[in-house]
Amino acid sequence: GDASKLQVTPAALGIHSIEARHASFLRTLKRQRPWGWSQPPERNIDEYAIDDPMSMEEVKQIASQYIVTADDEEPSMPSAMFADQTSDGSSVTVASASLPEGGFVAIHDSSLLDGNVLGSVVGVSEKLDAGTHSDVMVHLYADVPGQDFGGQSSLEEDQTLIAMPHYDTNGNGTYDFVSSGGEADGPYTKDGQPVVADAMITVE
Repeated sequence: GDASKLQVTPAALGIHSIEARHASFLRTLKRQRPWGWSQPPERNIDEYAIDDPMSMEEVKQIASQYIVTADDEEPSMPSAMFADQTSDGSSVTVASASLPEGGFVAIHDSSLLDGNVLGSVVGVSEKLDAGTHSDVMVHLYADVPGQDFGGQSSLEEDQTLIAMPHYDTNGNGTYDFVSSGGEADGPYTKDGQPVVADAMITVE
């Protein structure tokens, strides 16, 4: 036969596995024997069916054996990956950012390490939906509400920049962290600390 017809994708195998487990669950609820089991000749199949309704606790106990979970489309923990890169100074790319509730990825310069939390923001991504995003481009020295760049329009020298995922706490789709004085759209945290990733940016 055609060898290609014998190829079964992992996704298809997973579907058949789930269907088989669900069928087994239903048989268990009905007190039926699994496929392939012989029925003693002296007993009627009706004897394997349920006469009295099960309690909800009994159903839950049986169901717990057949629960199938899929991979979460949305991450449970925030994260960021920011690789060293070259840039013309107008933008940088964050390799990966996971935002469980959506929001933004802000770029800070190294003055953040000196406590300049608001003034260190030099760029912010567009609004991102909940989930994990790859290759997030962030324009620098532009479109940061409330920030005054004093005429600077690009990164002028090689330096370390810091990527930081932020919430959209007020749900308006605009990054308001700077303009609100830090009251809105705060950073995602892990173990009580902001989630950050740094990278060396070489300006060409």
